[in-house]
Formats: sequence, C-alpha cells, structure tokens
Amino acid sequence: DFKNSIMAKYISIFIKHEAEFTISSLHRHYKDISTDAIISSIISVETKDRLLADEYIQSIIKLNNSKLLSNLHIFFLAESRSPKAVEELNAFLERQEALHRAKQPTDIDKDFALDVCKRAGLANALVKIYSMLDFYDECVRLSLENKKYEEAKKYAKMSTDEVLKKKLWMQIAKAIIQEGRGNPKVGFEIINESKILTLSDILQFFSPKMELSAFKKELIAFLQNYGVKINDLKQQITAVSYTHLRAHETRHDLVCRLLLEKKK
Repeated sequence: DFKNSIMAKYISIFIKHEAEFTISSLHRHYKDISTDAIISSIISVETKDRLLADEYIQSIIKLNNSKLLSNLHIFFLAESRSPKAVEELNAFLERQEALHRAKQPTDIDKDFALDVCKRAGLANALVKIYSMLDFYDECVRLSLENKKYEEAKKYAKMSTDEVLKKKLWMQIAKAIIQEGRGNPKVGFEIINESKILTLSDILQFFSPKMELSAFKKELIAFLQNYGVKINDLKQQITAVSYTHLRAHETRHDLVCRLLLEKKK
C-alpha cells in the first residue's frame, strides 16, 4: 500500500538519521512490508543500533524464514560481539547444527556464516559451523586450542573416516597427556575411549625419562580388562560355532549326539 511504498522509498534516509525510531516504527506499523525492499538499508545501520535492528530481523524471521534473514541475524550478532549477543549466536548455531546432524536443511549460508565469525574471531561459533561443513579436523583443532577436551572428543567420534579419526584422537591424546603432566592413567583412559588408539600410539607423548614401572598399575588393569574381553569373545565364538554345527547336523549326527548325552 501507499504507507509501505513511502517507507521502502525513504528508509535509507530514515535509518541514517533516526535509526532507533525507524526500526521501532517497522516493528509496530510495517510488519507486512516487503523485506527485499528494506533489507539493504537495515544492513547499513551503525554498530550501536545493530542489536535493535536484529530484534526486528528476528521478529520477521518467524513470519518469513529465509537464509537471507538468518544470515543477517548472524551478521548483527557477530559484529556486536557483546557477551549477550555471542551467547545468542552460539545458541542459534547449536540449533542449526542439530538440524544438520538430523540430516535436515539448515536456515543459513554456511560459507557466509564462516566468513563472518572468522572476522569476528568467535571460536565457539566457528566450531559449530565447521561441524555443519563436516570439517571435524577444524572442530577438534579449535576445541583443543581452547582446552575443551570433551568437545574435541565429541567431534572426533563423529568422523566416519577411520584414518582421520585416528589422527584426531592422536591430537587429543597428545594435548590431554601433556596437560596431565604425563599421567599414565590418562593415557589408558584415552585408549579405552577412542577405541582406535593403542599403547604404542601414545607412548611417544610421555617423557622419555619415564620408566616402564610407572605404567605398571595401569598396564595390569588394562591387560586384565583386555583379557576379559578376549574371553567373552571366545565364549561368543564357541556359542556361535556350536549353534552353527547344530543347525547343520544330519539325522545320524542327531541320534549319535542324543545317545552320547544320555550316557553322560
């Protein structure tokens, strides 16, 4: 209508001179205005008014969920860099990451979000975006740089490439063992959790001066646990083999077996 066309025509002037009043007016009186007509002017708001502009963007995202609006939402939050804005950005990206994990389309342009968050130096946001791009090596790198070891493990487990997965776990093992000042217990915990590393893989991360006796307690416990697993596996193989034989025995075999069991 006429009101919307006037606002669309002069919004760049209104934003430049009275950004707060203009954005508040958009909130209250112009909810049905075409976003394409005003988006370029909203992008140009000064830094101090960006969070206010983002509130308006969020209100219209609910009515018109487009990648353009979601990208603008990310831009305003990242450029603001206030603790509240960063927290809100991380929460928004977590929801997008959950969509990606569920193999559903996300609402953002990942490359644009990556570029914006790189310029703003937002490591936590970058981890989530790299995850959506399936760049797990970058997720682990940034997580380790910020000493977020559990987060690093989470992304290492997501990799379906066995060569890359082992490489990531090696990086995690090195960081954690060095952080734990070479505690042998930490090393064996990583071996068990990774399900891909061996003792020979991680020995290089311990001090060359450390004697083998330092590993004695943990090594015994590790081997005992390994022995239990081997025995369980043997029992499973025996049970499967016996069941397999029973399934293929002839009538003659059946009679002989029953006679032998009766004698016992």
